[in-house]
This record gives sequence, C-alpha cells and structure tokens, in this order.
Amino acid sequence: MHIRQPSTKQQQIGYADLKNQERQATEVQSLRRQLKELKKLVAEGKTAASQSNAEDDNGERDFEHLPLESEEEDVTVSLHSAHADAAASPTTRINPLRQEGDYNPSTPRNHGALSTSTLRDRGALSTPITSTPRQVFEPRELSSPSPHSSSHANGDTNTPSATPRITCITRQHVASSHVQVVPSPSSTHPQSSQPQVQPSSSSALAVDVTALKPALFRGGEQPAGRPKVHDYEDHVKLLLIEAIRIFECFMYTINPFPNPQETGEWAREIWRTVCAAREDPQQFELTERMIRLVRHSLNSPISYIVLTYTKITTRKSNARGDIVELARTSTQKAYHFVLGDKKSTERKNLQRYRELTNDSAFHYKNLDVISGARSGFTQHPYISELIQKAFFKNTRSLGVEFRKYFEPIPMVTIAFILTVISANIDEWSTGKHVQAQFRESDHKDVYLNYLGDLQRWEKSAPQVVTNIRKKWHDRARRIAGAMADSVVNRSVSENAMKAAQLELQGRSGLTDSEDDSGAEGDMDGLA
Repeated sequence: MHIRQPSTKQQQIGYADLKNQERQATEVQSLRRQLKELKKLVAEGKTAASQSNAEDDNGERDFEHLPLESEEEDVTVSLHSAHADAAASPTTRINPLRQEGDYNPSTPRNHGALSTSTLRDRGALSTPITSTPRQVFEPRELSSPSPHSSSHANGDTNTPSATPRITCITRQHVASSHVQVVPSPSSTHPQSSQPQVQPSSSSALAVDVTALKPALFRGGEQPAGRPKVHDYEDHVKLLLIEAIRIFECFMYTINPFPNPQETGEWAREIWRTVCAAREDPQQFELTERMIRLVRHSLNSPISYIVLTYTKITTRKSNARGDIVELARTSTQKAYHFVLGDKKSTERKNLQRYRELTNDSAFHYKNLDVISGARSGFTQHPYISELIQKAFFKNTRSLGVEFRKYFEPIPMVTIAFILTVISANIDEWSTGKHVQAQFRESDHKDVYLNYLGDLQRWEKSAPQVVTNIRKKWHDRARRIAGAMADSVVNRSVSENAMKAAQLELQGRSGLTDSEDDSGAEGDMDGLA
C-alpha cells in the first residue's frame, strides 16, 4: 500500500503554522506577566492612598502656601449622602485658581478633573474624600445677550462673551448627593464685582441640586440613537421646543455663525430662562444629551419641529440653509435671472451677475448700470421682503412670537440676509444656475464684512437707521397678521357700565318676568 507523503510546500506551511502557535503562546505568557505586574501596582497604589488618607485624618493641614485670590470667593460644597446609613458628610472647598484680569471662559472649570492628591496638596480639602470632587459651577445672574449689540463688529468671535456664566448642575454631577454653594465671607478682600444671583428669601447664595427635577424619558429609559424631542415626557418636550425656538432667535439676531462654546453657553442660559418662565418655575436638569439636541436644531427644519411637535431629524440643510433655500427662487425673480440653456441667456445672466456683484450693488435701492450711480444703501425692496418671508410669515413665526429679539430688525439679521442674497447670486456666476451648499467656511467672512459696512453706515445717522429698521419690523408684523399696538381695547365706556349696573338693581335674575325675550325687539331698532 502506497502512503502519499506531504509535499515540500505542505511541510513548509505546517512548519509555519507551528511557529505561529509557538509565537502566540509566548505572547500570551508575556501579556499574563504584564497583567500580574499591573495588578500589583494597583494594589500598591490603593495601599498608599489609604495610608495617605489616614495621615490626613490625624495630621494638621498647612494652608499658608495657598495663593491669594483677590477676585474669586471660596466656594464651599457640602455633599450630604442620600443614604440613611451614611456616617459622615464630606465637605470639599474649591479655590478657583484664576487671578483678576484672567479670561473668564464660558465653560466652567472642570474641578472634577483635579485628583484627590492634587487638591490635598493645595490645602483644598477640609475633610478627606475618597472620590473625585464633583463639578460645581459658579452661578451668575442670568441675562440674555442683546440682539442689537455690535459685539461681532470686527468678527472677533473669541472675545469673552458679555453673557455671564450660567449655573448648570445636574444629577449626573452629584449623583444622589445634596450640593449647596455658598460664598464664604472675606474680611481681607473686597466683595467680587461680578454679578451674583440674589435669592429673595436669604442673603446667602444657595443652589439646591435636589430642587432640579430630572428630565424623564417617555418610555422610562433613555432611547438609543440620536437625541429627539419626542424622547422626553410632554412637559420637558414642550420646554425643549421653546428652547430650540429661542436658540434660533439667538442665531438669527446675535450671531449666525456661533462656535461650539457659544452654542453650549446659549443652551444653558436659554434652558434656565424657559424653566423660570413656567407657572411653576421648576428647574429641570439639563443634560449633555439635551444640549446636543438643542445644538442639532442648527441641522433641523425649525418650522417642522414647532408645527408637528415631533422628533428633530437631521437633514442636509441647516437652519441657515433653510433661509438660503427659501430665498433661492425669490432671488432669481427679484434680480431677473433667467433659466435656460441658450448661449444668449447665459450671456445675459453673466452680465447681470457682474453688475450686481460690482461693489455689492445688489443691495442698493437705485442703480444706474450705465453711469454707475447708486443710492439707497441696503434699501433694495427685496431685502425687507426676504426678512418678512423668513421671520414674519405668520403669527407663529419667530419675529412675531419673540418680538424683543427682532424689534427693530437687528444689524446682525440684516447682515445675514445680505449674506444669503449674495450666496444666491453667486450661484449664477457662470451664467447658468448651479446650486451650492451654504457653508460657514465660505460665507462667514462675507457676513462679517457686511456687518462692518452696516455699522459704519449707521454711525453717520444712528436715529435715521434705527427708524428704518423699526419701519421694516412694523411692516413685517402687519403683513404677518399680528395685532397692532394701537388697537383700542374693546371695553364699554364708563357711562355705559354705570347704566348696565343700574339695570341690575331690583332684579333677582330668577323670575320669568325677567325673561330675555324682549331683547330681540330692542335690537331691531339698530337695523
């Protein structure tokens, strides 16, 4: 019987497999040794930490090496365990290491990032703790940014915002603990000049985290996938919808191109505002998931959210792009561009494009192409028309419901509308219409240039420009169907009321003789 022997190639493959198995076994042994060493290091670290804690319990602390803090007050945070069997209540004293004149970031310092040993070295712990201190943000007085300010005149979006930092403490920060933030008195340093929240019932500043109600999910647990308004219970959902609408107002009237830092700051401020506006001003916690949801309104059709009260869906165009899409067709008609494939049509469109973009001629009310004479800076009728269509379409539009942000029409809003029109006109730069996506990287500098032009224009006659912007606002409100301010209250005169009161004397209102059957005969005389 002939036994077939493996070929040389098969022998080489088998030898290679054997070598691979030996190498893998060696690697496994090496990994096991490394794991054993790591476990040993962890055990040594735990032992050292426990010994250090014991020394702190019995030893004295030296606070003399702490740096002087002339502008910041100590914040005492008392964490009381929610469990009944807790034996002690650890207290953490946090000294923000920021001197006078330093930049005040809108995102609060993450004290939780400091290790226990680091805080202990700085003398920051009055009693030992066994876990990383929770985040505590410095509360500031809530004030909405003015939509009519010129903070973006020079395009400096990195300038510290005038909006104070907002307290945002959630249950995720303190689990089930009780947090109280109290400024400690100081006899050596003057009181900080920064605005502080003044509670009505006490002079002490206290923020009770237990007062923050959790934002409960509709199904009792957090759904998977992208955050949606519909994920939350009805009362939280309505607050989120309101917050998103105000967020849109901020973007259209304060800064159409906010950076992530600004959007987070806006979301926290707006959330406190909408919660405080409730009949029962109960503060709900604001989680990072909810902040992302509000930010995603930049990628969502806001009118769809408001009218249907359903989930926010991400789509290609963003909130800025919605205005661009709205303006695309009307821009073509307003500036007489023509769709067509004929060469003569393309030549006319190209000539029209060059005339309109020459020194931003498109926004002038009067333009003589031959002589180059122009007048009516930013007074082209299409500008106010587009503002009306975008923000005053009906009584549910942003400009009507949130009047304080749009009266008079802010310079930021006008500059954004000019940027949108310019972007639509650029789509005709080849003579044929080529639709383009509205990107921040392409149009932010254009917006800042228009805003600067508007502000220089306003300086020459501030009151006249204000009157123009007020006129645009009032006209847009009328077109939207909003009630005019001068509408007379439809109540009866004082004499008519006295006569009606006299008629009631001597009547009980219960007898048949006082029937209203004669009323119709009395009214016949009015015919």
